Amino acid sequence: MIISEDRGDRFRAIDGTVHSDIHDIWIDPNNTKHLIIGTDGGAYESFDRGNTFKMWMNLPVSQFYHVSLDDERPFNVYGGLQDNGSWYGPSRKTGGITNSDWKNSFGGDGFYSFRHPTKKEFIFSEYQGGNLVRYNTKTGMPKEIKPYPAVGEAEFRFNWNTPIHLSPTNTDRMYFASQYLFMSTDMGDSWKRISPDLTTNNPEKQKQKQSGGLTIDNSTAENHCTIYAVAEAYRDGNVVWAGTDDGNLQVTANAGASWSNVTGNIAGLPANTWVSFIEPGRFDKNTAFATFDGHRTGDMKTYVYKTTDLGKTWKSLATPQIEGYAYCIRQDLMNPELLFLGTEFGLYISVDGGANWARFENNLPKVAVHDMAIHPRDPSLVLATHGRGIIILDDITPLRQLSTEVMKSPLHFFELAPTVLRDPGAGSNWFGGSGNFVAGNPPAAAQIAYYMSKRHTFGKMDIEIWKDGKLLRTIPAGKSAGINVVEMPTAMEKPKAPPTNNRMALFGSLFGPNLEAGKYDVKVIKGKDTYTSSFSLVNDPESAYSEAERKVQRETTMNLYNRSEQLAYIYHVFGDIEKKAGAISGTAKGKLKKTLDQLIQKAKTGKDTLVALGGDFYVDEDERLGERISDLYRQVSVYPGQPSASQLMRTTRLDAEMNALQKRFDAFLSKDLAEANKALAAAKIPTITYNTFEAFKALDSGGSSKDGGQLYFDENLMYKGLTRSGMGQFWFLSWLNL
Repeated sequence: MIISEDRGDRFRAIDGTVHSDIHDIWIDPNNTKHLIIGTDGGAYESFDRGNTFKMWMNLPVSQFYHVSLDDERPFNVYGGLQDNGSWYGPSRKTGGITNSDWKNSFGGDGFYSFRHPTKKEFIFSEYQGGNLVRYNTKTGMPKEIKPYPAVGEAEFRFNWNTPIHLSPTNTDRMYFASQYLFMSTDMGDSWKRISPDLTTNNPEKQKQKQSGGLTIDNSTAENHCTIYAVAEAYRDGNVVWAGTDDGNLQVTANAGASWSNVTGNIAGLPANTWVSFIEPGRFDKNTAFATFDGHRTGDMKTYVYKTTDLGKTWKSLATPQIEGYAYCIRQDLMNPELLFLGTEFGLYISVDGGANWARFENNLPKVAVHDMAIHPRDPSLVLATHGRGIIILDDITPLRQLSTEVMKSPLHFFELAPTVLRDPGAGSNWFGGSGNFVAGNPPAAAQIAYYMSKRHTFGKMDIEIWKDGKLLRTIPAGKSAGINVVEMPTAMEKPKAPPTNNRMALFGSLFGPNLEAGKYDVKVIKGKDTYTSSFSLVNDPESAYSEAERKVQRETTMNLYNRSEQLAYIYHVFGDIEKKAGAISGTAKGKLKKTLDQLIQKAKTGKDTLVALGGDFYVDEDERLGERISDLYRQVSVYPGQPSASQLMRTTRLDAEMNALQKRFDAFLSKDLAEANKALAAAKIPTITYNTFEAFKALDSGGSSKDGGQLYFDENLMYKGLTRSGMGQFWFLSWLNL
């Protein structure tokens, strides 16, 4: 983009750091120096008429063409972006997934990108017009491995979005395609052509070198009569499918020795309709699914088909429930009746083999879904969308278990894998800035999933969580017809703690520890009916900490947790008695007043010696018993392994101090308060009472978040003061490792 400020006599370029492909511009009518441009790289804003621009990094509006996954823990996501190269990034990361967590594997317009199944340092990435590289993540070097025609061989026609396909039956085999299909067994160092021209090879559709106006428009986006979709059968490596952008769907059952064009067997499909996707059946080598896209010629219909006889006959799976032309289809890895369909207007799901479809609307807009991948280990469905980037459905287990019988049940629990208790950890960015996008992680909360045939509209409905015969928590139930997923917090309530102006001590009272690993019983109370199930919590199997270390850590953590609550209770009772005695003392006289004033002073002294409330909550800080317990609780609870010898020694010392405090507190109640209450009773004045420990525990505490190891912030002045001062933020983030 160029700008003239003198009616065209002279032009200047705008800020050269913005993306070069600019598609839209808005000029503020009230301030012409204020510009916003929309590009292939995102949105930029300028307040000096384009001399400098700021990019809005917090908009999740990327356009992914394709997606693939690896087997790391957590798994990584690979894909190519419209005019923004090929990238890979983690599916989960402490503190959330930021833009900087994604790594580049090549440039250009990014399309397909796959990591080698066994040689994990290699990534195959492709950019426009059939340019293919093998990128080495260890050296950072890409090697161009595009096939070229031999002497006397016709020029290769590569689609703008040329397909790469890794064999599901042979880790050393991969495919690439022009109008021909190529196969390599040495990571692209050499290629074997295994097909004739599989397209219509219509010369009238190959005049791209004659296109354009004043100049030839031949960027390879204009290439036609090319192979667009390739897939090897999951059950037989000799069966390979290839679909073209000019309407041919070809299949070989003998590794390319002979090919059959089966498009003519598909009833109701207009000729020359673009083959947008092929999904071989996961359970049968003769089964395949295919989608076709005619929108480039004005045909907006949905075309999706299934064959069970290697293309001899086809059945349409399109129904009036589906909106938009189809880009891709996947069959589930475990349930053959579960299908996922990506269209121009979102994701559609069928649980009956395609007889009926429903659009998935849970936090997924009507955005184009160009590709999908199902993880073979984790029950995750990953979507490549045009407009909302990568979207992950973390757990499709309930969909896998949904059946006609289940949908007839008044309430049916789904069987879910155990919930992993995530250890706190480091790894996020340090002060990454306020304008960056941060993607959420899979939920750390335990999932309780059930299906109800009818919505619960009248009467009480709650979920009770039990452990070893003890009721732990009651949480609201999902009451909708269909699948309900309720999250059970895996962290305990934060410990009760007395107030403090010491920041590190305050950190220790902000969160509760994870619940214990083990089995938990679930009761859904629905009116007069009770439905029972269970879920399990397990420690992270990938963790470096042994069960023996965890046992010591948990025992120490819970001891300090209980000590914090014990101290908070003593502080609460001292304060309560001081307040109540003060209210009575104002009107009392003589000996009674003297007795009450002595009680008030002892309660105040006892309370004030427990915590440090002086200082400025910044650099002038002090500590007493309360701060020492909270800070040590913080140290021990955030590290999942064995506490240090010094920490264990300090715990023993604090235990002794708490035991001594408890004796003084008991003596205060049995002697000082008892004498004051005796005097009040003699004066026929109601005695001073205080909460039991159980009643004190029941007071609202705000609690920890549903995600283990994370924090829940109460809206009070102390937490705001902690997080809104520079030094407070520094220590806060330092402690969290976020």
